[in-house]
This record gives sequence, structure tokens and C-alpha cells, in this order.
Amino acid sequence: MPGRDSSAADICGMVTGMATRKVTITLDEVQLEQIRSLVQATTAPSVSGFVQHAVAVALDDVAGWAA
Repeated sequence: MPGRDSSAADICGMVTGMATRKVTITLDEVQLEQIRSLVQATTAPSVSGFVQHAVAVALDDVAGWAA
């Protein structure tokens, strides 16, 4: 993102140039406000970046269930 330190994207595990598709999701209002606060504090690169990271963590977790 212009004007943002690239390390913020690195922290959330985002890969520049990866294929993406826009989807619509529904979040609890409190959760969304918490995510937006993290973005405002530059702890997360964006709402989408936060959700992408959360999905990656959840998928890794599910993959471990079979082990």
C-alpha cells in the first residue's frame, strides 16, 4: 500500500502479487471495530490483510487436526 511500511504486510504473511478474489463476508460489529482499530494503529495492514492472515492461521490449524 502506498505510504505504508512494507513490514506491516510481512507481519501478516501477505504475499505481494498473489492471486486474490474479492468476496463478501459478515463480521460482528465489535470484531470489525477491533480490526479497524488495529489498521488505524498500523498493527494490521488493512481489514483485508487482517482477514487473509486470520484465514491462513485457521487453515493451518485445521490442517493440524488430522495429524
